[in-house]
Amino acid sequence: MAGTTQPATLGTGLRRRSPDSAHSWDLRRGDALGSERRVVRRIAVGRKTEVYLAWDERRRTTVIAKTLRPDRVATKFEKLRREAELLERLSHPVLVRGYDASLDSNPPHLVLEHLEGPSLRQVMRDGPVPYPLVASVGLQVSSLLHYLAGEGLVHLDVKPHNILFAPGAPVQMLEPAGEGRPAQAPDGPSAAVKLIDVAGIQVLGDRTTGLGAAIPEHDSKTSTVGTPAGVWLLGTTMWRALVGRTEGRFGGPRPSELLTASRFPGDVPEAMAEVVAACVQDDPSRRPSPEQVAVVLEPFTEGVVGPVRVPRTHRRSWLARAIGIQRALSCARPPT
Repeated sequence: MAGTTQPATLGTGLRRRSPDSAHSWDLRRGDALGSERRVVRRIAVGRKTEVYLAWDERRRTTVIAKTLRPDRVATKFEKLRREAELLERLSHPVLVRGYDASLDSNPPHLVLEHLEGPSLRQVMRDGPVPYPLVASVGLQVSSLLHYLAGEGLVHLDVKPHNILFAPGAPVQMLEPAGEGRPAQAPDGPSAAVKLIDVAGIQVLGDRTTGLGAAIPEHDSKTSTVGTPAGVWLLGTTMWRALVGRTEGRFGGPRPSELLTASRFPGDVPEAMAEVVAACVQDDPSRRPSPEQVAVVLEPFTEGVVGPVRVPRTHRRSWLARAIGIQRALSCARPPT
């Protein structure tokens, strides 16, 4: 992929701003975080939280410590406790791992795995993302949305900034092996991704909040959270990655209004373009399920390294349950 991408770390989804000593713990290198961790450096300061890179003595590794700002502890502590409960309850390869929660410490904080690698948004700065990589990201995130739906939950903060690539394996397609020559893996970040924001997870049926403000069915007074909302956010993320659109602002035309066949690079397979178009339909009843999205995307990820695949023994049952997707896609086909 052309260009260079600077590494990001878990927590860079928070906007960096000048620290205010009245609203920051202002922890420095070597300061204690609980009884088992010491600060390496501060990563970010947000409106509600601070994020630190720390050294965990018990695990002998670096971790991420997410704390509430001092002026937010009284009002946001229950939200931090809820995040801790979700991290303890949920387990999925695409969701960031939680190691510990030190809620009685000063400051109270969550301990998360330390991930270094570019975010999807950073990769998008080089231009449109190759469709096999976008398909891999979509497959992995749709598997998480499917898992969360089974837990009675939905993620309302799926966006390029919150999707991090894990280090190690390449993002590009592997070069085919020739006679007497092993397959070569081009340099690059891994295609295995992690969704780093747990605060965006909400209970199905709850009323929408500010996180869902961009979703077409959002209505602060009457609408409730459903799995189609997460699908819309995933579809918007894939669309932005495919066309290289890094900005995502409220108030402008919706993806369903902008999305036409000409908006996709010419090499994007028609079936993939159709499922992305179906995901961003304004009517939630016309969007495919996460499982249906996975079925359509999986064939386009061949050669891309990632942790989630559709087991071959299960593809027949997946396809049987996804039999209605062609009807949804035909309704959502971009105009020519």
